[in-house]
Amino acid sequence: MPWLNVRLLAERDELESVEATLQEAGSVAVTWENGGEKPSYVSDPETVPSWDRVMVTGLFPGELSVEEVRVRLGSAWCQAHSTRMEALEERDWEREWLEHFHPIQIGKHLWVVPSWCPPPDPEAINLMIDPGLAFGTGTHQSTALCLKRLDQLSADLAGAAVVDIGCGSGILALGALLLGADTVWGSDIDHRALTTARENAKRNGLTQRLHLFLPDELPMAVVGDIVVANILASTLVSLAVEIDSRVKPGGKLLLSGILAGQESEVIDAFSECYQFTVQEEEGWILVEGDKEAP
Repeated sequence: MPWLNVRLLAERDELESVEATLQEAGSVAVTWENGGEKPSYVSDPETVPSWDRVMVTGLFPGELSVEEVRVRLGSAWCQAHSTRMEALEERDWEREWLEHFHPIQIGKHLWVVPSWCPPPDPEAINLMIDPGLAFGTGTHQSTALCLKRLDQLSADLAGAAVVDIGCGSGILALGALLLGADTVWGSDIDHRALTTARENAKRNGLTQRLHLFLPDELPMAVVGDIVVANILASTLVSLAVEIDSRVKPGGKLLLSGILAGQESEVIDAFSECYQFTVQEEEGWILVEGDKEAP
């Protein structure tokens, strides 16, 4: 179905009331982005952003006309907020952005290749991926940081057991397997992500070595020589005890999805039995921890 896009600028202190007005008028989704010139980051999408001005977008069903939406919102309200409305034609947005997803080399050995493209280098280690609706294409800095480090750790991965917390599309889990890991245990809260990861495992001939679970179903006995978690910093902090319990003594921990400035909070959430190092790339952080051996 077609859609109607409603965009307006709001001050930070009126954001909640603007969102409520859009929802009451029939918006099926409301999104925020920075509406000012000063760049800023939001670590948790559930919180009100720190931006002074916010560009708010409300998505309305296309069977509503511009005039109907204007009446629902109120003409005075629309004028006061400089509201702009435009019709969006029906398009396959997921497939459209995937058309711009091309093979990329990450590290010395690994290529991440869309499943619909031929590998640029058939002799390389080629990870064939279709992310579907799950997170993980290798184009985001946090994912690339993890894959680069796994590529550098290929000697340590040989025969290793790996745990991937928040596996998404399975890109890190499958990358670890292709780089030499023996077995990977992955978990994600999203059933769709697990389905996508299974499909990607099949594409790469790795079904038998990748074991996927919802978080509550991951066996308690599962621990890894290397544990990776590429999720929000706030989630890393809240899951620190669980993640820590999955790292073998003498094992390694890779944490990403962390914005510059958040690394201390993440490190402080973990026990003192780690020696931590930090890498940064384009404002994103990879925290690496080596766990003490007994």
